[in-house]
Amino acid sequence: MDMDKDLASAIVLERCNCYDSALEAAKKALIKDELPPDQIQATKDVVKSLGALYFKQQCLEKILECYHLLSEISPLDDKLEQEQVEVKISLNKDIFDILKVLESIQENQGKNQEQLFKEAMTLLILNYSTSKEVKNIILEKAKEIF
Repeated sequence: MDMDKDLASAIVLERCNCYDSALEAAKKALIKDELPPDQIQATKDVVKSLGALYFKQQCLEKILECYHLLSEISPLDDKLEQEQVEVKISLNKDIFDILKVLESIQENQGKNQEQLFKEAMTLLILNYSTSKEVKNIILEKAKEIF
């Protein structure tokens, strides 16, 4: 089987130092269900490499994007296999109704409530990333992953 065009683009773009474009191409490649395991692994390797580059630049948004992408694709992969902490929350009915609408949006098709909450937490973390303590913990965790 030939290499997926999005994976090939991600590899070439990374080598050309077009990191943001490479990450977008890697995301497109990983969304596909028909990728063989070796190409999934190659795409994850690109994302990990990009994560390391973003770590050097201390680009918190992109670090979290790479982490989120890796954890969605392979939640049991090497360093991403961490203790899971179960959190139980109660939502106001209005917020729950909004969550149901979010689930129905086309770009969220296939995502469950847990995935949407993880996405929301990533946005919350980014919102507070100007705090020195939050920034330091993000970089500390990224150092372990990338």
